[in-house]
Amino acid sequence: MNVAAALSIATAGLGLGAAAAAWLVGRAQGWRELRWFSLLALCAAVYSAGNVATLLGLPDDVVLVCVRLQLAAALLEAWVVLHVADAMAGGSPGPAERLLRWSLPLGAALAQLPGLAYQAPVTLHGFPPWGAVYSDPSPTALASALMVATGAAALLAVWRLWRAHRRGVRHAGAYGFSVLVLTSLGVNDALAMSRLIEAPYLMDVGGLLPVGVLGWSYIARFLEDAATLAGLRGRLEAQVEQRTRALSQSQAALVGTEKLAAFGRFASGLAHQVNNPAAVVQSGLGYLRSELAEGRVPPDAAQVLREADESMQRITALVRRLVDAGRVADRPAQAVARVGPLVAAAVAEAQAAHPALRISAEVAPGLVAAMVETDLGAVLEALLSNAGAAFQPGAPGRVAVTAAGRGGQVVVEVVDDGAGMSPEVLGRAFDPFFSTRGTVAGAAGLGLPVARSLVEAARGRLALESREGRGTRATVEVPEGIPPEDTTSRILARSGDRS
Repeated sequence: MNVAAALSIATAGLGLGAAAAAWLVGRAQGWRELRWFSLLALCAAVYSAGNVATLLGLPDDVVLVCVRLQLAAALLEAWVVLHVADAMAGGSPGPAERLLRWSLPLGAALAQLPGLAYQAPVTLHGFPPWGAVYSDPSPTALASALMVATGAAALLAVWRLWRAHRRGVRHAGAYGFSVLVLTSLGVNDALAMSRLIEAPYLMDVGGLLPVGVLGWSYIARFLEDAATLAGLRGRLEAQVEQRTRALSQSQAALVGTEKLAAFGRFASGLAHQVNNPAAVVQSGLGYLRSELAEGRVPPDAAQVLREADESMQRITALVRRLVDAGRVADRPAQAVARVGPLVAAAVAEAQAAHPALRISAEVAPGLVAAMVETDLGAVLEALLSNAGAAFQPGAPGRVAVTAAGRGGQVVVEVVDDGAGMSPEVLGRAFDPFFSTRGTVAGAAGLGLPVARSLVEAARGRLALESREGRGTRATVEVPEGIPPEDTTSRILARSGDRS
């Protein structure tokens, strides 16, 4: 191993490493031009590797192949240098320059044809100070012309880069100087091959000079971009923090506004539900008072009193619902409700209110829910009332109530085959004061909302499924409770253990 071969191997390794790294980074968005840098480094690596082959005393056929590859690498490197000059200097090339530009890759392809660029015999010449002996094939006229084209392209790039440097383009001057040095080293190699001077081949080592300068340019740009991004990130984080605070304040204000709006809707609905029956009572009483003041008993007095009584029942039912809703947050910690008797009572009441319906009940024996009895009763009453309202008055229909234990939960289902609900109505079923029943006594639009609140207060859930024309299914799930006698037995058992 001599000095020239060691330098060529080191240069080839550095070129290959730089080409691979640039290709990987060039896949990132905004760094696609690094692919040209990768091609430039690869050309330098191939040229240096070819120079190693001329120093190892390989057979002539192998030397000819390697030298042809060297010429192709030099031509492609000049082609890439022109592209980089275009990127730095701008502008568009003229016809002559375009012809020169495309002759480079075409010449690289033609040079690979055996005998077209280099021929035998292969001669030797040495450079004793480095202990190097080079194997030189005989260049043809085409090879000489391609070498001249390579030099012309390099000088054209130097000229364009110098003009860009004069206009203040960063790194254009340094890159142009590196290409000029590389061109000078090419002249050295041509003179050494012609035996006009005694010198080693230096273009393989100098091929990394433009690669290094261009790499330095990209590194400088990367550092500048990193500093810019760091500043942008700091400003962005500050803006995000500021916007987050503003958004939190806006959300808090919005929540307050929504609460006020919800309270306003609730108050409006409540006023509407109270005012209508109250107006009936006031009108009826005023009518009776005026008639009695004149000593007459109106013939429709009984009807007026009946309507006033029905209106008062509506107000009483509304107040009861409001009281139930107000007590949702004040539930006992330990509460049990026997499901069977409550279902039976609710079914009997619903059957009396809707005699044309066939209401059935199936409850698992001994089923106990961890819920206040009055609350569960109110929930069942609301669900059966909602099911009964799915039918026209006097129309036949079926309502089925089932209750069973399932996975530690009491599951109560109320299923009817009534009119069902449209998606719009189903979406508003739990809205306070929303009702499709008209002015039926007690139907103030609070039954389902209060029922869900009572169920959720018992750590359960209430869900509705409905299809228009197919009926509705209401499902209540609440935790199972411990029967009172079981609790007493456990307390007595623990007391006996302690004694």
